[in-house]
Amino acid sequence: GGGEDKRSEVGGDDAIVAVMQAIRFLSYSSESNRTQFGDLGVCETLSSLIDLKVEEALEASASPVGSLAWKVVGAGLTAVSYLSYRHPSNRHKCLSTGLLQRINSMNRCKLPEKVRSCLQSAKTMLTVTDAPLASAGGKGGG
Repeated sequence: GGGEDKRSEVGGDDAIVAVMQAIRFLSYSSESNRTQFGDLGVCETLSSLIDLKVEEALEASASPVGSLAWKVVGAGLTAVSYLSYRHPSNRHKCLSTGLLQRINSMNRCKLPEKVRSCLQSAKTMLTVTDAPLASAGGKGGG
């Protein structure tokens, strides 16, 4: 078998993106999937992957590696959004990793437009709460 050097970074990141997309689709389709992913520690794993890749992307901002890292970050944030959708326990898991602080600090960085929109939806999902406080302007509306 060939040496490590043959396996490009690219393949690794593309595979991660594919897995994140799978998590996203499976989460979207079923609440019990979201629960199972949560039990498996997927929320925490995604959070630390996002952390890792944000650092990578910011360091390599102009290079292809940078854009690929952003792709992973975007896919990860989207997966997080779907995992947290109507799922307080997953939301709590994501929040406990400090993901929201990471998102807030990312907001101050120069980001690709696509990543910024993923960031917004993740932030929205993570800060959604059933407490009346959040819905300033009345509870009604259906």
